[in-house]
Amino acid sequence: MMESLESLLAKENSLTGSIPSEIGQLTELGVLSLAGNDFTGSLPSQLFLSTSLTKMDLSINDLSGSLPIEIGVLKLLQNIYLGVNNFSGSIPTEIGLTRSLEVIEIAANKFSGSFPTEISLLVNLQDFFVNNNKFFGSLPTEIGLL
Repeated sequence: MMESLESLLAKENSLTGSIPSEIGQLTELGVLSLAGNDFTGSLPSQLFLSTSLTKMDLSINDLSGSLPIEIGVLKLLQNIYLGVNNFSGSIPTEIGLTRSLEVIEIAANKFSGSFPTEISLLVNLQDFFVNNNKFFGSLPTEIGLL
């Protein structure tokens, strides 16, 4: 077993199918980059067992479903790239627990609803790309605290 694997970069290939839930067993995994493939299905909740993750890039695939509330356990996560997929639903309030986040890129999906006020808890957030989704309402006033 490769439990000590620290980086898994397999971007810009023609990989298909769903993202294996077994990736969650890679306890030392810091970087996961599977961007630019043809992955389908939803994000397996087991993926969020890799609590050492600092960067997750799953952009430019055909992933769908919602962003799991388990994102809140990724305390070391600094960058998440999920753009150009088919994710839907709202941003879970648990995202406010990922206090190390510097970049959230979820553009060109089908996310909807309003922005959770917990975004204001992300004091390290530098880039918040949410264009080309189905959000509505107003920006929370708490965003001014960033």
